Amino acid sequence: MAEPARLPDSCWGGAPRAREPGVRWVARYRGPRRCPHPDTHPCIELTVVLHGSMALETGTRHRLDAGTAVLIPAGLPHREIAADAPDTLWVGLDGIWPAVPALLTAAGGRITALAEELWLAAAARSPGCGAVVDGLVRALTGEVLRQAQAPGDDLVDLAVARLGAQHEQDLSIAALAAELGLSVGWLHRAFRRRTGTTPRAFRERVRLERARDLLGAGGLPVAKVARLVGYNDPLYFSRAYHRHFGHPPSGEGHGNQSRKPDPGP
Repeated sequence: MAEPARLPDSCWGGAPRAREPGVRWVARYRGPRRCPHPDTHPCIELTVVLHGSMALETGTRHRLDAGTAVLIPAGLPHREIAADAPDTLWVGLDGIWPAVPALLTAAGGRITALAEELWLAAAARSPGCGAVVDGLVRALTGEVLRQAQAPGDDLVDLAVARLGAQHEQDLSIAALAAELGLSVGWLHRAFRRRTGTTPRAFRERVRLERARDLLGAGGLPVAKVARLVGYNDPLYFSRAYHRHFGHPPSGEGHGNQSRKPDPGP
């Protein structure tokens, strides 16, 4: 989708606008979405589905039903997918808005009513309507932020599940953050708050505990186990194993059944 035209300065009566949160554009479209490639915008985008439903793809697919609003971080690649004809309002946000490091979604409440009012005010493009547009955008954005106070829990749960289930894959943390629609720094901080460790350290712990289980079962050489859990360098694996468990991996799997089972995280 090409970026809509900016609202003209005449909407603000020709007066210079303060350097504070403001509106770059307001656009509305009803119809199918067949974007073959993701879009990016240099500003935050606020999208509201007024009628119908669609999917928003940012590496992960998010279903957006009527009455749902989503704040999309500046620069985040995304595309809309819909076979039907959802009615959607788009708002480009300039200025110093509250930090939006991750996709924020909210639904219900006053979202639809505020979005309809905003469209009527913006579509008028009359002198002086800019102050009304600014006020309605602040109210609408505030409603989204109010509902999405703690969006990180679900996203961190997804990151934990992804790193745990596919620990042997060489997925970079940056790629994982992009898949979830997050910045790397935000994912790192939220992950540590939730789990007490970093994404990289969590994945290494999962790998090493899986390696201990394989070695304990016997029958596999250390180098083979290292490759199975995601380590290409057996020497590095041995050092990491010794650092984590206090003994080398060669000490496992020799009929020692007296070790207590690990209680897990």
